Amino acid sequence: MKLSNYRKRDNKDSKFIYVVTSRDREDGYLLHGIFSTKSLAEATLENYPIVSADIEQWTLDGNLTDGYGEPHYRLLYEERLLELMSNSKRKIILKQTQSPGDILTASRGVYDFCRAYPEWEIDIHSPCPELFENNPYTTALKEGDEGVEVFEINYDDIQKSGWAGLHFSEAFRNDIERKVGDVENIERVDLFEVRIEELAHTPIDQIKMEIRSAFKKNQFELSPEADINIDGLGEGSGAFKYEIIDQGLQYGIVWDSHGCTDILEIYREPEEITIPSTGLNPELYFTDEELSWINQVHCSFYWDGPFWLINAGRKSDNELKQYHRWQEVVDILNEVWQGRVRIVQIGSKSGGGMSHIHPPLKGTFNLVGRTTTRELLRLAYWSTGIIGPISFQFVIGASEFKNVKGETLQANKPNVVVAGGKEGHRWHVYNGVKWIDKNGCLQCAIADGCWLGGDKGQCKNLVKPDDKDEVVPLCFEITSPEEIAQAVFDHYNGGRLEMPEQELWHVPDGENRQPLIEKFGKCYEEGVFPE
Repeated sequence: MKLSNYRKRDNKDSKFIYVVTSRDREDGYLLHGIFSTKSLAEATLENYPIVSADIEQWTLDGNLTDGYGEPHYRLLYEERLLELMSNSKRKIILKQTQSPGDILTASRGVYDFCRAYPEWEIDIHSPCPELFENNPYTTALKEGDEGVEVFEINYDDIQKSGWAGLHFSEAFRNDIERKVGDVENIERVDLFEVRIEELAHTPIDQIKMEIRSAFKKNQFELSPEADINIDGLGEGSGAFKYEIIDQGLQYGIVWDSHGCTDILEIYREPEEITIPSTGLNPELYFTDEELSWINQVHCSFYWDGPFWLINAGRKSDNELKQYHRWQEVVDILNEVWQGRVRIVQIGSKSGGGMSHIHPPLKGTFNLVGRTTTRELLRLAYWSTGIIGPISFQFVIGASEFKNVKGETLQANKPNVVVAGGKEGHRWHVYNGVKWIDKNGCLQCAIADGCWLGGDKGQCKNLVKPDDKDEVVPLCFEITSPEEIAQAVFDHYNGGRLEMPEQELWHVPDGENRQPLIEKFGKCYEEGVFPE
């Protein structure tokens, strides 16, 4: 842990530290402690009286000055202290290593954290860095670099989400507050390192006795229970650092060749991390150049009309995300739209160390396995709406699409989610989402979903439809294709979306229109990618 930020969050214009010093030599002061509050400094003097000690308030204004604005030129270690105090930023890496949907859900909490602490350097590390491209908040940091703190963020509050009404996004924000704020009250910084050749082979017990003696000479009486740790001892080393923990106080010590100690204590109060919420929706950032590119549906199928994305698949370990009547949903939509609005099937063929199952759907432009993460995000931006299970596409659709200035370009995109009875309603739902679940209708999901699937266990309520060869979760079987299609049509019936009057194909100059339309129309009917 490196030096903390000495400041008052409730008054950023007033930055003070409180310093305990005493006259030690004719040419300077002996520095005993640096404290974030006067009460901490006073409490330390009460417990450990120092002869001729003073508490001084220093202002941190780029120069190290006392209460009268006079610089402390005579202080020992002033140059090093200036270096330490000028570095008021914390450097923090947040890590989230789960699925893309989880990682994107965390984005709102990450960016709210950055907005709450703009003077800190904050970065997010994940398997999907594309999700955080172009954002104006994070700073690139490397693990292991000096001063960088690393926190693994998660959503432990899921355990109380059902009865507390907590949203997935809020759980990440809460976790950041807890973990980044859970830091030690006392930190140690060694001002310098002294090489002591004559003590290189001194027995450790004798050195500990010498340390106690030196403390006593300086009016610091260590208790018998004081824990004295000695680092750097070794044959021919001569480099010694000591750390002493006594009655909750910690000292970083350098033993010089004259047998006395120079002590630096750096204290701070426990810092309460508060992240004001600016909303729940994830955030995605795009450059103007990205959004000027031609979309893949246009390039691959020559279609320039409106289109909906559909994710009709799942990872191989989770049958509770596989609705079994997607083809019927697509057929209903196409019958009503009559080619004026099209459907684009999306999905990954693999990821997370396992295969993905995406049965091809007739009556779609098939882009399964043909988009990178960033391409999928842009495709979602250009789409009219999104349909699918509780998965990555749902979180993308719930996102706020922004430019690099932080201005919102799109929000509350039409988004239909077939949830079955797997997970809690309040845990997931964003404003504007058409959420189709069966929680409360089943013995296995009376209130808050069954929360099964993947490593949590398979569905316990499987049934075999008359027209299918495989068993399926009952929550999906009682969700009709008509119900899902109607949720899509409601966006048109309610007036949010307008139905175009005709098909809109792009035909390049010099191309024969009719054969081209027939070619891509056939690809759509068969749900295949054009050769």
